[in-house]
Amino acid sequence: MDLFYQSLPGERKQRLHFHRFMLRVHEELTALQGQTDPLEIIADRFKAETDVLCFDEFFVSDITDAMLLGGLMKALFARGITLVATSNIPPDELYRNGLQRACFLPAIDAIKQHCDVMN
Repeated sequence: MDLFYQSLPGERKQRLHFHRFMLRVHEELTALQGQTDPLEIIADRFKAETDVLCFDEFFVSDITDAMLLGGLMKALFARGITLVATSNIPPDELYRNGLQRACFLPAIDAIKQHCDVMN
């Protein structure tokens, strides 16, 4: 991931550990309490900073993260943000056996629709 990230031209790119990305999302959600469509606002903020998000260790184990990711992924992709991620788990296996996993399936669908999965 380091080599890929360093080879990207320009400055509108971010490389984050997935856990740190979700930490930022949760902090922004707290600050946006009471706002309509906070995930849309967060996606706008990311778009103002970057065109490419590079995640290390994309892994979902937390129910709160799982519930947020469907809407957030759709909002990021709708803004033209490109996602590049490393993971030991293919998209269809993310959050496998997690609580209310059906609510996470839109995130998997968005990833599969907008990303090329490489093994």
